[in-house]
Amino acid sequence: MKTGIIIGTIALVLNLAFLLFAAFFLLVALNGYNESDGLPGLIVFGVLAIIARIVFAILSVFAYHKLVAREFGAFVAALLSIVPAWIVCSIVICIAGLIGVGVAEFVRVNY
Repeated sequence: MKTGIIIGTIALVLNLAFLLFAAFFLLVALNGYNESDGLPGLIVFGVLAIIARIVFAILSVFAYHKLVAREFGAFVAALLSIVPAWIVCSIVICIAGLIGVGVAEFVRVNY
């Protein structure tokens, strides 16, 4: 059980690092939007990114336990559960950034 908590924490920290990196680029992409136009995009990005972080951290814990049950070593199981979850979560966070920019543009054009 302790190992699962450690795996989940490592996955959350890695995803947080990429989330901060993506948030910086989202702020650069939203440069030039009014505050009232860009804020909904930032909120949508934040909500989607936090949901993605939590979901992929939980999935990495489940994957770790499945791999250990199949008699993989603890270190190999940790690598095979954290790295793919981090890569997929990074892709999902990038998509969330694009959705955030799309929402900001929608608000700018229509309201």
